[in-house]
This record gives sequence, C-alpha cells and structure tokens, in this order.
Amino acid sequence: MSQLNIKHQKHRAHPVLKEKKLELLKQLLEINKDKNIIVVSAIKNDELDEINLNNVTVMDDKTLYNDKELKTQLIISYDLPEVALVYISRLSHSDNGALVLVDKDEENLIYPIETLLGRAIKQEVIAGFEIEVIEEKKEFIKKEFKPRSDGKKPFKPRSDKKPYGNKKPYDNKKPYDKKKTAPKKVGRTIAIKSLKKKDS
Repeated sequence: MSQLNIKHQKHRAHPVLKEKKLELLKQLLEINKDKNIIVVSAIKNDELDEINLNNVTVMDDKTLYNDKELKTQLIISYDLPEVALVYISRLSHSDNGALVLVDKDEENLIYPIETLLGRAIKQEVIAGFEIEVIEEKKEFIKKEFKPRSDGKKPFKPRSDKKPYGNKKPYDNKKPYDKKKTAPKKVGRTIAIKSLKKKDS
C-alpha cells in the first residue's frame, strides 16, 4: 500500500442523512471545483451516474484498487466499505485531502478506520445537512383519583363473618392426649408381644 500523504486537518467526515447524500456530494463538488476529484463508492451506484464533470471521476472500490498508480488531489467517499482496510486503500490514491459522507447506518464503520489510522477523523456538519435528533417525549398523564364507591356499591363489612374465620376458637380445643398421639413402637416390642402370646 502506498504511503498516506493526507494531513489530519484535510481529512473530514460529513454526517448526513442517506436521502440527502447526493445533494451534499454536489455541493462539495462545487466547493472543490478547482481540484481533480475521485468519487468512490463500495459498489457501482446508479445515483452517481448523473455526476458528469470534467474534473470528477466516479468509480467503485474494485476499479480503483486495480489502478494502483492513479492519483488525485481530493478523494470523496460516497459511502464506507465494510472492511476498514479498503478505505485506507482509497486514501492512498489522494495527494491532498479526503472527505467521506457518513449516514447513520455507517457510523459504526468509522471506528475501525480510525484505529488503523491511529487518529480520529474530524467530523464536520455542513450547514443545511444537519441531522436532527428527534426525541420522543413521553408525557406523564396524571390519572384522576376516583373513590372506590363511584359507580359501585359502597363497601360494607360482612355481618355473618365468623370471629375466627374458618378456624375453631381455642377455648374448644381438646387437651393433648399423649396415649393417642404417641407413636407406635415397632421391632423389639412386637417380638415381645408375640412371645407372650405363645407362652399363654
């Protein structure tokens, strides 16, 4: 790969809505009309067919990669490739500057590129192409308290309710009978009883 000659201050990322990319591209081409420019996309993009300027060449990554000797003053990336190294390869074709149009879906592709470059790409918002962040505000609706009696029968305690519920009062509880509740002995006791029967 060729050595990168692009200085940090001449490398910009422009956030833009996907549907406004072409419009922003045309504006950037107008601003830089005195330079030789390559507009590159990951794959052939039909939207770019309407770009017909003498100082602008439109191509995809594959075509650009195959022409290793091709150089330009400014390279504009219409989109970002999935592989960060492919973007670095784009930069090697520029002598002076690089611009990239980044929509919301491509934001996560910036970080791997910055990691390879060893520096952050400065983001610059172009006037008229700001991305408005719409925040949904959930309004707190205070519910009006309605007493239970509204529209319903008033609460009345049951008169037939037993004082102890389904349980019997403790006064009627029978005393603990040890004989009835004692566990039956097994084993030796049974053997003794059987011997007594035989003796009798």
